[in-house]
Amino acid sequence: MPLPPGTILQQMHLKGRLKKKFSGGFFYDVGAGSGNLSGLLLNLGFSGEGFDLNAKACALNERENKRYVAAHRYRARCEDFMMAEISRVADVIVCSMVLEHWPEDQVEAFFARAGGLLAKNGIICILVPGSPRHWGIEDEIAGHRRRYTLESFRFLAPKMGLIINDLRGLTYPLSNWLLPLSNWLVRRGEGHKLNLSMQEQTMSSGVREVPFKTEFPRFTGWLVNEVTLLPFHLWQHWAARSQDCLVIYCELRRP
Repeated sequence: MPLPPGTILQQMHLKGRLKKKFSGGFFYDVGAGSGNLSGLLLNLGFSGEGFDLNAKACALNERENKRYVAAHRYRARCEDFMMAEISRVADVIVCSMVLEHWPEDQVEAFFARAGGLLAKNGIICILVPGSPRHWGIEDEIAGHRRRYTLESFRFLAPKMGLIINDLRGLTYPLSNWLLPLSNWLVRRGEGHKLNLSMQEQTMSSGVREVPFKTEFPRFTGWLVNEVTLLPFHLWQHWAARSQDCLVIYCELRRP
């Protein structure tokens, strides 16, 4: 299934980072949703487990990555990562668009647990919404508590005893250009979620079905892909320090 252009740009950067450091290994995907990010790691030769509390998302995840599930290289777990029984250390722990849903103490608890589950030379890869001044309808319907800045992680990392490997904004300027259209599509397709509780909003954010926002016809994959987005991939690297980047990537390791 075709992905949104901003998601493709995020994954292009993450793929480049992982290829530099690993030729495979074991991962945990926290807040795996329908399994797109897990699929990226599996395609790179990793095996792993994806955690999500949304049962529909876990079912979609298993279907999306069924050949890896069948090969016993992947498991979709409909469980809370923070409470689940886990004994295996991981080379990579990815957490995409999750931390913004949690109160500060839960964010700190996540980093404490993730850091304790890292193998030697392992990394934690975080993707979160950026640029607080761009707070809008999507934050309101998804149960977000905050949007992050680069400084947020420069403060948080030493507090949690972690070292930053890579910290940058992503998807600028393409996501910014598309933001008015995105807001209109979200308000039209998901405006009713404003009446849900924050917990209900967070749960429903694991599976979103907004045409031309989160779901695209198959033919769009020929038009929007890693090849056609290469100029914007380069641009997002040039603009990595912009405070207007709508996504922030932070990669951390233990000392």
